[in-house]
This record gives sequence, C-alpha cells and structure tokens, in this order.
Amino acid sequence: MAADRERSAIARANESVEKRQKRLAADRERSAIARANESVEKRQKRLAAERERSAIARANESVEKRQKRLAAERERSAIARANESVEKRQKRLAADRERSAIARANESAEKGQKRLAANKERSAIR
Repeated sequence: MAADRERSAIARANESVEKRQKRLAADRERSAIARANESVEKRQKRLAAERERSAIARANESVEKRQKRLAAERERSAIARANESVEKRQKRLAADRERSAIARANESAEKGQKRLAANKERSAIR
C-alpha cells in the first residue's frame, strides 16, 4: 500500500497542469456520485471519520500552523459572506439562531450563568 502511494505521488508530481485538472475533475465527479448513492449510516460513518482525522490533525498542529489555518478560514468565510445573496444570508442567520437556541436549551443552569456573565463582561469592554 505504501508503495502504491509512493508511485501515485511520483506520477502526480510529473503530471501536466491539464492532466491534473482533468484528474481532479474526474475525482470530484466520482466523489459526488458516491456521496449521492451512500446510505445514511455510511454518510454518518464517513463524516465521523473525517471529524476524527481533523481533530487528530488539529491536535498535532503547531501554533503557527493553527494561526495560519484560522486566518485562512476567516478569509474564506468573509469572502463567502460577501458573495452570499440576501436570501442565503437570512437562511444562514436563521440556522445560526436555531443552533444557538438548541444549545441554550440543552445547557445546564451553571453553564447558562457562566455564559451570561461572559456576555456581560464582553459588552462592558465594548
């Protein structure tokens, strides 16, 4: 398996820009078809594995890498929000409010008190 990865890496390093774009487009298409046909259980398993890999990668990243990743995420988010339509923005904000309401409904009284105190402190600083 490691030998296969090494051969693939060498082949990819030597491929032309056009060939790379064609390969990536084919990969995206295969992935989209596979995801469209996957069962709920398979999707949940795939997403859980992705979250686990991401958590491991984040736990092992350096402070500099983390800052760089977070800055890139903020930039991508800002670009996406600048380009979203009014309807999409309203939908996103409604989903944010719903997630927040669910989280608050599920939090303990102690956590709620801590959150309210932190909010008061933040608003006092402004």
